[in-house]
Amino acid sequence: MANSGAVGGSGHAERVFRVQRAFTQLGGRAHGPGALARAADLDDSTVYRILQSGVHQGIFVREGRGLYRLGSAAPQLGLKALAHSPAPEAAHALLEALRRATGGWPSSICWRRSAARTGSASTWPSATPI
Repeated sequence: MANSGAVGGSGHAERVFRVQRAFTQLGGRAHGPGALARAADLDDSTVYRILQSGVHQGIFVREGRGLYRLGSAAPQLGLKALAHSPAPEAAHALLEALRRATGGWPSSICWRRSAARTGSASTWPSATPI
């Protein structure tokens, strides 16, 4: 039986975060509730309910029959976290790779905001404007 007990914080919130992390642990584009449940060490029904709720919030997207992927809200959260990192230099390599992979749009937002916040615009590479 899967572990459904809370490790820290509220039990439900902790399970939601475990499902989100399961996507990164599994890699690939889309996964079914069963694979996510095994990776998150949760019951299939718990994962299914979390996925259904997350679809309505934009955290997850249903793709085809029984497959889910992370929705657009997930990378937006990650980009915001990187942009407000206490050490922007640590995030530079990740943002540069993202800029190259996407043609510049997400990381240009982060670089402009971070440079404005830190006053270190000269340390950030130029980015394609939106």
